[in-house]
Amino acid sequence: MRNVKVLCTLGPATDGKVKKLIAMGMNGARINMSHGTHAENAARIREVRAASKDVFIVVDTLGPKIRLGDFEDRRIRRGEEVVITTASKHARSADEIPIQYNKFHRFIKKGNTILIEDGLIGLAVKKVIGPRIYCRVLYGDLLHKRKGVNIPYVRFPFPYTTAKDKINIAFALQHKADFIADSFVRNRANVRALRRIMGTSPCKIIAKIENFEGVKNIDEIINEADGIMIARGDLGVELPIEEIPKLQKEIIQKCNQAGKPVITATQMLESMITNHRPTRAEASDVFNAVVDGSDCVMLSGETSIGNYPIEAVKVMQTIADAAEEKVMPATILENMEDPVSLISKAVSDVINCKRIKAIVIPTLSGVTAAMIARYRIKKHLYVLTPNETLKRQLSLFWGVEAFTTKQLNRGDIADASLRVAVQLGLLKPGDIVVVTAGVGHNMQHTNMMQLRKI
Repeated sequence: MRNVKVLCTLGPATDGKVKKLIAMGMNGARINMSHGTHAENAARIREVRAASKDVFIVVDTLGPKIRLGDFEDRRIRRGEEVVITTASKHARSADEIPIQYNKFHRFIKKGNTILIEDGLIGLAVKKVIGPRIYCRVLYGDLLHKRKGVNIPYVRFPFPYTTAKDKINIAFALQHKADFIADSFVRNRANVRALRRIMGTSPCKIIAKIENFEGVKNIDEIINEADGIMIARGDLGVELPIEEIPKLQKEIIQKCNQAGKPVITATQMLESMITNHRPTRAEASDVFNAVVDGSDCVMLSGETSIGNYPIEAVKVMQTIADAAEEKVMPATILENMEDPVSLISKAVSDVINCKRIKAIVIPTLSGVTAAMIARYRIKKHLYVLTPNETLKRQLSLFWGVEAFTTKQLNRGDIADASLRVAVQLGLLKPGDIVVVTAGVGHNMQHTNMMQLRKI
């Protein structure tokens, strides 16, 4: 049984290899709309769906992020003079570096620092003349097209949801994505705005925390979103680097308390983009993210463009499996007036009995599964639902093994659930299990827990 889930970013390096990724331990597929055409990304979604109905799909929006334009990759070195420009293609020279935001130069002034590709490249602004920004390279590397740009302490007055985002959101809904990862979320209003655009879609929202405002408003964002991604790339550029480990732990703990899934992301096995083995520090990073309480750990360039995508998934899953042994049952501060909280606490207490094999949860909403999963119980957590989309969404949660069935409305809900679990081969005669569900008018409100022997 694997409790921690692995989310892999798809790209050119994974095309045609999805079945192998799943065999190595991939639970979720991320489509990064910052890269690839709609046709390429649609083909990747089709490949996932053809390979498995269990893998959840996350479509990641661009968000209000500034990016470089298109140009031939070039290496820039420390001390070199470079020019970033918003001028049109026909009005710039071949050695100038284009940027996509055409008003960028209006908000930049001498003394600003321009950081590219999560701070890998740093430029000091020397002067701004018209659409051209003249810079000196503080630290250089190979410069790639369309990479993200950060300018610490500079705010740009563009709308939160861009025109490209709206197109990409429509793409996600058209292709029945299970989650949309909402980039650069600043507050609950951003999440609500996306939910309005999505309308009645069953797709859920993962808020990406990657700037100071998102950190400052983390409590209201957790309350509003369906899940959280700690996007450490931009977060490590926007905030002092020494703050990131502390913030990671704090955000994970808050998500665990709220029963919201949390994904730890960015640079987890970064060296495996070019190497067949990770560094010891990277292995420790993945291990600690799991021990901290992450529901899911994510691979980015390691799988999408890396030389060893299959090996990266295998390494990630192997480290996560080892780390699970060190995950302690969580201490949750319960709302004693909430029936779901009370029952989830009772389940966590009862399940400590060694004779109990599993928890069976029939559900229409997934709320009970989320509330029980946060206790990090090391027993099988079988969730049964008639909803295929909800099954995949619940598979993001720590420890959840979700299955679809249409048989939950046949008689007593507990008996029906146990019959299904036996038919699926999850349980056998003699097993002792806990069943928890909602009974009465519907299954929306948890109000029952039973201890049963098959």
